[in-house]
Amino acid sequence: MIPISLAVPLAFFFQAQPTYTIAGTVVDSVTGAVISKAIVSVSGIAAPVITGKDGAFRFDGLKAGKYQLHAQRLGYVAQFYAQRALHQNLTTGIVTGEHESTGGIVFRMIPSAVIAGYVRDSIGEPVVEASIQVIRIIGIGRNRHLGTVVSTSTDDRGYYRVRSLAAGNYAVVATGRGVHEIASVQPMAYPVTFYPGTTDPSGAGFIHIQPGEEGSGDMTVYAVPAMRIEGEVPSAASPAWSGLYVAIMAPSLFGNRIASNESVNVLNGKFTIPNVPAGKYHLTMMRQTSDGQSTQVAGGADLTVNANPSKISISEAPQLRISVHLAVIGRPKFPSSPLQAILQQVDVAASTAARVGADGRAVFSGYRQPGRYTILVNQGRPLAVTALKVASAAQSGLVFEMPETGTVDIEAVADASTVDVAGRLVRGSTPQSGVLAILVQRDTWEQIGIYRSDQSDSDGTFAWRDVPPGEYLAFALEDGEPNDYDDVDTLRALLPIAQPLTITDAAVQHIDLKLLPQPVAK
Repeated sequence: MIPISLAVPLAFFFQAQPTYTIAGTVVDSVTGAVISKAIVSVSGIAAPVITGKDGAFRFDGLKAGKYQLHAQRLGYVAQFYAQRALHQNLTTGIVTGEHESTGGIVFRMIPSAVIAGYVRDSIGEPVVEASIQVIRIIGIGRNRHLGTVVSTSTDDRGYYRVRSLAAGNYAVVATGRGVHEIASVQPMAYPVTFYPGTTDPSGAGFIHIQPGEEGSGDMTVYAVPAMRIEGEVPSAASPAWSGLYVAIMAPSLFGNRIASNESVNVLNGKFTIPNVPAGKYHLTMMRQTSDGQSTQVAGGADLTVNANPSKISISEAPQLRISVHLAVIGRPKFPSSPLQAILQQVDVAASTAARVGADGRAVFSGYRQPGRYTILVNQGRPLAVTALKVASAAQSGLVFEMPETGTVDIEAVADASTVDVAGRLVRGSTPQSGVLAILVQRDTWEQIGIYRSDQSDSDGTFAWRDVPPGEYLAFALEDGEPNDYDDVDTLRALLPIAQPLTITDAAVQHIDLKLLPQPVAK
């Protein structure tokens, strides 16, 4: 028998830990209608639940902690709670605990959008088996660039349909097959055509779709005479140049050329491309590497295909070679992880990684889009690049201008002593969930390709990982997604609400980031 004097302390010692509930309703983010038969899951919980006619879900018996909530349903793209856009996984975690309210969550599922349409010729007949590219346009203003490409083709009605698209702006590009196969008849073909029916990229129209919308992408394409291109690559006549081929690229859209789905191998230094629609093109030399990847070779030629067979000679330009010699100071958090140098185009957030060898060197070769670049370093987590010295290229701070050819030698120093920044988003003193937190370096805030972002959880907390010590500007934004701020002019307008931050070398930084009204355009 337990003495009465010990009963209370022992009962207290053996009492069960408190548990908590995450519960709520799944609704359509556009219509607000409840969604039945949605499969809802919580990280760390094996069994998902399926919503009923009322759209409700419930998870009991959860320990105090932070959970990720996920839902999927036919007709919607699988997504996380408070996800801002379908193509990004920034999400809001659900924090359970004694003072947290997690019983009335509204999970707003973003319905996917669709672009569909008919491709017809000049007399209204369907264009069958036309190649279709639906290309998302990222950014605004001068920083617009091409994003995700979804490819399909038209059916026997000339109809195509692309679903599961995120909201945004899209370009549609069509390329048709030849329309005459008879040897005695002038071959005709459909050139690369931009929606709604132009071969000039400056006249391209864009389709804007909201969540759940179906955008109409009807197009008209016009057949033109098709010619044969005969060419030679004098430097490729030797067997050492095996694996070389020539690809036809159409006129560029925002500086990025559009492939016309035509390519031919170079044999003994010569190539022939039949049935090329009349128009302006750029011929690009590509090489198939030993690992099956394709890399662009510097060189190529612009070409106008007209009523006469075209003959062209392509001279290989000197190969662009970027050599990075990297020195790392400090102790990396993950020393067994491979050390990588990352060639980052800062204005459009495009990057390429190369492994750093035992000698501290990494090499990038092949063609690169013109523009501004920097070098980032990663070893399991990002390392802070503290110094960059670039030879044979114009440089400003940690950014340099990419030349078209030649050799660029770069000396870089990276510091492994980065820190984590833990923050809380507040309006006054009230935590704010689902808010976008963006961090940029104070003196290089225009380098939009390398800023950090996170989304606050249900208790208002967020984190920026592996931040180099230094001076920064922080923004708290309720609207949009990170891509909406991929524009220098947009960030410049937000400077009045930026919160200056000094990140020191302390192991973890803790900050409160205030949610302020955004400036109103005048």
